[in-house]
Amino acid sequence: MGYHGKKLFYRTGRFTQMEDRAGYITMDQAGERYAVWAELKDTTNTEDLPVVFAGDFNSNRSRSNDAPRIRFAQSKWYDAYDRSATYTNPNYNSYNGWLTTVTKSVKYGGHVDKIFISDAMGSTTWRVVNKLVSGKYVTPMASDHNPIRATLYLP
Repeated sequence: MGYHGKKLFYRTGRFTQMEDRAGYITMDQAGERYAVWAELKDTTNTEDLPVVFAGDFNSNRSRSNDAPRIRFAQSKWYDAYDRSATYTNPNYNSYNGWLTTVTKSVKYGGHVDKIFISDAMGSTTWRVVNKLVSGKYVTPMASDHNPIRATLYLP
């Protein structure tokens, strides 16, 4: 699924997109910022599964207002980074801006892409996924963001 060049990728062999639960959200009045989203159903398990929110929330703890993290925490949803036992590249921002130079955040956990998990979940590992050679990101790059990855404990 995509909108204006933004894409949401998922394994079609495992998930089915719920047609009435997909689209995009305009994030500003000019219509210049938006988020692509979809509700996916796991076709390999018919029981109720835990919910995880993941994506580019365009906010980080180095800014004066980390609104998405604060709002999620008010509902007992937490950044998997904060719940992880171990980290890889915790000061690397997941946003790379198509540059090969690593952007390091002022504060650890200053990434703009997040994985939010409920209070009942935990995480053993968290990392910014990237390939570096001589301290530079390898090109070609698939996106202006590096993926983030976490190994989660699900209830």
